[in-house]
Amino acid sequence: MFRVSLANAFAHRTLRPLLEKHQATPVAGTVSFVTDQATTPIYSGMVAKLHTDGTFRIAANGDIAYGLFALDANPTINDLDGQPADLAPFAIWQGGPDAYFRIDSPAFNTGGSIAVGAFLYPDAAGKLAISGQNSATNAESPAAQIVEVVSATRLVIRVLLPTAADVA
Repeated sequence: MFRVSLANAFAHRTLRPLLEKHQATPVAGTVSFVTDQATTPIYSGMVAKLHTDGTFRIAANGDIAYGLFALDANPTINDLDGQPADLAPFAIWQGGPDAYFRIDSPAFNTGGSIAVGAFLYPDAAGKLAISGQNSATNAESPAAQIVEVVSATRLVIRVLLPTAADVA
């Protein structure tokens, strides 16, 4: 008989593909926890940036969004359990023509008014936020766009594909 903890039995990822078949691109890589991000939880759907050393890190204001985290490293779900603390395998979702996802808080900033069609950028903590909510004002590289507002804590978004200039 297996004994498992039921403490997180109802835990779910905060980012899920909306369509069974879609053209969103999963990108494999490694996540690097630097000293200022060692205790920052990662929820699927938070914004990732590609660092110059080739690792993924949590994006912040003004960073160019590379994609959205597909995995979790937080108190509820920890995909890094048993992995090296400084460098671990991870996955990032990038956009595509039909890259629609359902996203739940706390992966996005729930403050302020959220409207359909608004572009989302990384805020100071790496969460998706619309401009004016302590987010980047760089209109050249939004990470996602709101397609539907389901509730105050759930959105349907379209992940935007980075351009070659953004990735370079």
